[in-house]
Amino acid sequence: MGTITATISEAVEQQGMAASAIARNVQEAAAGTADASASIGDVANAARKTGDGADAVVSAAGNLVSGSNRLRGQVREFLKQVVNG
Repeated sequence: MGTITATISEAVEQQGMAASAIARNVQEAAAGTADASASIGDVANAARKTGDGADAVVSAAGNLVSGSNRLRGQVREFLKQVVNG
């Protein structure tokens, strides 16, 4: 009877240790998931900022083209006036 009791006691102890290990692993997995989620949020935020920066560059390039075209027209008019006296 003592051997059976000891065997059962040992099995219960092993199950308890296994359950504790599983719980610890689940907690670690949950923490890893939270970290991954935060990283994904950081990447999304960086991508949004990059997109905003690209939009600003496109807008600035458009303004530069407009200014360049205006300047070209003004130079052309000036040269006509110089040639025609």
